[in-house]
Amino acid sequence: MRLRVDATHIARPTAGLALFAAGLLGACTSDLDAPDAYSEPSITAGNDTAGDLELDCDAFPEGAVDADYDHTPDISAMDDGSRTWMAETLPDGLEISERSGRITGTPTTAGTTSVEFTVMDSTGMASTTCDIVINEGLDVDQALAIDEVPFCLRPGEETLLDLVVDGTGDGTAIRCDSDGGTGNGRRPAGISVNAETCAIEGSITEDRFGTWVFIVRGTQSGAEVFVPYCVTNDQPDGYDVSVDHSGLSDGGVDSTLVPIFRTFNPGAALAVGEDDDPLFTITSPADCGASCFFGFAFNINASPFDADTFSITNSMISSGAGGPDGFTHGLSIGGPQVDEAFQDRPWTVNIALDYCLADTDGPCEGADNVRANGDGGIEVSILMVPE
Repeated sequence: MRLRVDATHIARPTAGLALFAAGLLGACTSDLDAPDAYSEPSITAGNDTAGDLELDCDAFPEGAVDADYDHTPDISAMDDGSRTWMAETLPDGLEISERSGRITGTPTTAGTTSVEFTVMDSTGMASTTCDIVINEGLDVDQALAIDEVPFCLRPGEETLLDLVVDGTGDGTAIRCDSDGGTGNGRRPAGISVNAETCAIEGSITEDRFGTWVFIVRGTQSGAEVFVPYCVTNDQPDGYDVSVDHSGLSDGGVDSTLVPIFRTFNPGAALAVGEDDDPLFTITSPADCGASCFFGFAFNINASPFDADTFSITNSMISSGAGGPDGFTHGLSIGGPQVDEAFQDRPWTVNIALDYCLADTDGPCEGADNVRANGDGGIEVSILMVPE
């Protein structure tokens, strides 16, 4: 809708009306003797300069809760370009520049608001009403990503864009990134995320066996959403490593390459790893012989967990038909209530485990020897999603 309003023509007042006009405009002075105690109105126009004001209501973009809004109304007029803007009942969180008419801010409430705009310029004053639509804040349906094994989006499957909830966001382009760091995990070597399509690209070049979970962030007009992605290297390297967790094996699912998935209470302390869930089994009969010694080393990617509470639990030698063939262990990691920035979004921690098995105790003593003399490990990711 385009509304065209003819500006009110204001003729220069005669001397006989000067006192009335001056009182109307609040321009009286006290330092002159009557009948000269007035000043001329500030809004005047000659017979040839009065113009039309036109406001394009259809040009107003939709906004969204928590998204940056920025729009300058499209207006044209036969004047000198000097205008004063006013707006009644703008949506909560928005404000208008009196000088330029630019509307900016971050909306806080969804809905459609009828806003009366008034513009004053050198030709007069005009008003009209336009609707501004504010949608619900950008949101994604996490259930589409985490309700089934492996609890994350994989290459060639849906992307963050497919999970956006209809009717949320302001409709502008969403850009994706996966910078890693605290709570966001890390992408394995050779893997990237396309900023425009939000799809996983490339081929994994990691030698390590396991699954990497990393968080992809979608950004639209300053609003953010987060979705877990994952990539797997399913080619074992060295020892036979398996992981049983979350009761998946009871349903016939091999959970070795499935991220350890947990929901958490945003207001409570965190803990993962209880009653040998998860349980890691590392076997290599050829390295053990008549006796078996083992060692392990680990590296934890930055996360909201308290790394000081990470530990390998209940490690013990395992035996096969011919004697010792490896060992088993559990895992425990915990921390206090997470910071506010992580309380309403998924986050992850990556753990790189390296192992060493030998028939004497020397080769597997200490982390450096484990990594130098061992023959394999696994990349494990823990994915946390708020309840």
